[in-house]
Amino acid sequence: MRLRMQATGPEDCKLSDFELDLRFSVLPRDLEAQTAASTTPMNTVDTENQAEVCLIELPAPSYVLDSLMMKRWSFRSISIADEHSGRSHAARWIWETGVQHRTLESKTLHGGVALRHPGEAFLVTCQVKGKIVKPGGIRLKFSNEHHDPRTWKLVPVRCEEDLQCHIDNLESEIVRLNTPGRNRKCSCLTQA
Repeated sequence: MRLRMQATGPEDCKLSDFELDLRFSVLPRDLEAQTAASTTPMNTVDTENQAEVCLIELPAPSYVLDSLMMKRWSFRSISIADEHSGRSHAARWIWETGVQHRTLESKTLHGGVALRHPGEAFLVTCQVKGKIVKPGGIRLKFSNEHHDPRTWKLVPVRCEEDLQCHIDNLESEIVRLNTPGRNRKCSCLTQA
């Protein structure tokens, strides 16, 4: 799964940092019956069966600095393991500005994750938090942590192709997409 993240906000504000968490879980049978082929956001999630959808590899990118190596920003990702099973059912992407550069204009970031799933519809729950800076240096936090997180039903496309090439190249392709001025041509991920 490839992600394109675009932080937007009020025109007079600049992004300081953000975290995006995606949690993956099996679609509960009662919810599956209610939402047959819908891809609209949902607000109810039964997390009882999360062990059936898990990360195969670490999410990408593991770490990227801005292209000028001026440490204006960094972008990284981590997997979040379940304390009972030890398997990862969630990924977090973290974008931070450098100490000398407290804000940046909006930026499109790319992330990726390889999942093992049962081949049926599953749920993705999104939580986001971060900080923006208004003129005069006023810092504001934003988050959906205290509200219902956004949840979507994803229906995977059946694929007979061996996906190992995509998994093996995910990190390098995502790093390339996040590094301005580098060749943006993707090898085997172009059709993924």
